[in-house]
This record gives sequence, C-alpha cells and structure tokens, in this order.
Amino acid sequence: MPDPFCSDIAQKEAVDIHGSATEATHWLCIEHPSPWAARELSSGALPVRLVRQIDRWEAARPGLRVQAIRREVRMCDREGEVTVLLASSERVTRHLRRIRLPSLESVADLDVPALLTADPSTGPGRRLNEPVVLTCTNGKRDACCALKGRVFHEAMAEVQPAAAWQATHLGGHRFAPTAVVLPFGHQYGWLDAADAPDLWQDAVRGQVWQLDRYRGWTAQPRPAQAAAIALRQRMETLAADDIAVTSVQDLMSDAWQVDLTCGDRPFRARVQRRTGRALPKSCGGAPKPAIRYDVTRLQATRPA
Repeated sequence: MPDPFCSDIAQKEAVDIHGSATEATHWLCIEHPSPWAARELSSGALPVRLVRQIDRWEAARPGLRVQAIRREVRMCDREGEVTVLLASSERVTRHLRRIRLPSLESVADLDVPALLTADPSTGPGRRLNEPVVLTCTNGKRDACCALKGRVFHEAMAEVQPAAAWQATHLGGHRFAPTAVVLPFGHQYGWLDAADAPDLWQDAVRGQVWQLDRYRGWTAQPRPAQAAAIALRQRMETLAADDIAVTSVQDLMSDAWQVDLTCGDRPFRARVQRRTGRALPKSCGGAPKPAIRYDVTRLQATRPA
C-alpha cells in the first residue's frame, strides 16, 4: 500500500495547527502558468534579470515573500499579459494591488519595494477591493499539495473565479491543503472543498474563518500568531482588526512574551516553543519533530 499523505498523518496525530503560518508581511505574486519545478523561482524558468531583481527586492524589503501563481497550467489570466499581485498584510498598511504587464521580463522593471508602501490607488495597476485566495498546488514539492490542494482550488474557483489562484509552495505540507487570503495574510490548513463558500464569505467580510483550521496571521512571528489565536478564542472574536500585536519579546529558552490588544483592552501572553514527536514533514520525507507554540499564560493587563 502507498505511504499515507503527510497531512493525513499530521491531522490524525493532532499536530497543533495554531502558530504554523508562513511568516510574511508583504507579498509579490507573479503569474507563471508553466508546469512548476519544486523550487520554481530558482529553477531557471524565469528570466535571469527578474531572478536577480527578486533577490534585490527581498534584501530591500524584509518580510517579502515571492510566489509564482497561475489560474491553470498553460492558461494566462489574460492572453498576452502577465498578472502581478502586490500585497501588504500589515494591519496599518493592508492593501492589494494588481498590475498587468506585457511580459515576464517587464516585471523586473517594477520598483516593488516602493509599490508595497505606496498608495495603491495611484501608480501602475489598480487596487483590488476584494481579497484573493492562493492555494498551494505545487506537486513537484509535495504530493499533498498536488492532489488535495488542487481539489480545494477548484472548489474556490467555483465560488469566486476571479479570486482563486494556484500558488507555489506556501509552507506547511503537513497542513495541506493550505491556502492564504490576501491582503489579510490569514493562512488556513486541512481544508476541504466544502469549506470554500464559507471561507470566501468570511474573507469578504474581513473576518477570520474557523479557528480550528486557522494557522495564523502571516504578518506576525509564529509565537505571536499563537498568542493572537488564543486571545481570539478567549474573546470569541473573528473580526480581522479586533486583535493587534503590539510587541514580541524573546525571553530566551524558547519562550516569548507577547503584548496584544483586543479593541482597547491590553493583554499579555507567554508562549513556549515545544517539540513533539517526529512525523513526516512532507510526503515521502524523513520524519522531523513537530513544533508547536503553547500559550502557557494569557492575562489582561492595565493600560500603560
């Protein structure tokens, strides 16, 4: 019999999904509808000048994550053009911009760091007022993403075709199918096709969808992601902007102090990084310890 999918093993073993989201404050998504390699951006498929520019952009904008996206293999969103999505997932500067260009080579001419901080209603392209959903379908990287990711992507495309994009590796094969909602940076895992309508409706409302499938907010480090989810659970709130992280302090010994607010109420959390049993991190891969971030204390504090 074939080996079980790594995501099936992780779900059966109750690996903690909270605090597992990819860490990224900004996103650059470049349409590239060819069959993808395991590491598409460095595979040689992109123009050399663009690859060099991506390196420069990543150095100039810490927290930038670059993805290849597509609607379908060998199918452009608009014939003869390349779609580029730029997003900020930070709470204060959140926005999503779409730019259409004549070629992959012309993407290298963009000033990506400047565009990520500029007013999205000005400059090239246009601001998108509805979110997009990127689903990892990179089969050369992991079988779970290929099979399960494609099923969820197709379901999302049925719900809202304009919002549904396939993406290269988003991190977290164990949680496949995994998807991220931009510009919010809300990442989910272990998704089913039946989840697509409700996830989309909550995304449009500016809400977090089900917390048991919620990996976290990508704009924060993983200890803060876990603390924010714990506060959402306590306060029973799903509105995207109800929770804010104000500081993260590394206490050493794999522990962090996270200060947060829910509305105007301040809270402080202590988060401990712990190592679980070794499980396959990807399909067919060697077992690696499952990492979790336990919120060991969460209490209200007095305003400073």
